[in-house]
Amino acid sequence: MNKSLIIIVIMLTVVFSIPLLGYGQANQTEFTKQNRRGVAFAESDAKQAIKEGKIYIISGGEGNEPLVNEADLGTIEGIPSKSIGCTGDFKYAKKFNEIVIQYLKQNKALSEDLSREGVLRIATDKAKELGYKLEEMNVTYDDGNKKIKEHLTRSGISTYNKKTKTWEKNLPTTPEKEYPELAGRNYQAVYCAPKKMQLGGDLWVFIDKDTGKVIRYIRGK
Repeated sequence: MNKSLIIIVIMLTVVFSIPLLGYGQANQTEFTKQNRRGVAFAESDAKQAIKEGKIYIISGGEGNEPLVNEADLGTIEGIPSKSIGCTGDFKYAKKFNEIVIQYLKQNKALSEDLSREGVLRIATDKAKELGYKLEEMNVTYDDGNKKIKEHLTRSGISTYNKKTKTWEKNLPTTPEKEYPELAGRNYQAVYCAPKKMQLGGDLWVFIDKDTGKVIRYIRGK
């Protein structure tokens, strides 16, 4: 093979190699950008799905199984799933699922807390915090908040006015009027009363059933 032919072969090899190398680098760069963009958008997409109430889990792999840990399977029971578009979306899917599952866990815990037992636990925790001895009290879940409503609508109840030093008759009222912070809230009342007959020593606890937080409490005197 003469020198001229060798030079031509070398030149052709270089010419065809450059675009191939360039394509490979561009492809790799694009793949990296897709992953970065995916992770960045996963959080906003997950929050939007939660906000709209259209929650789903991104699935993939064999058998279209959810891309979640086995410990989370109970949390996502009954939640629809969507398949990922390609393997390059794996990081996106993982981040998306992480945010959705965290929300579902919190929502499940809150739902359990706001059951009858949960409300009673929140109320008794507040009573203990205030120094009440629960073993000396009867704790009542006020179904429909009937007892507190009856208590406030009864006529003939009087209170002593220290300023005027006179007994004044209370006018019938409602929990929302008597305690304005209850207005417009989905509240539940719990009543704690001493087992022994005595003047005062009782406690009303009002809990927001949407958040599990104590709205206010009323201590008997």
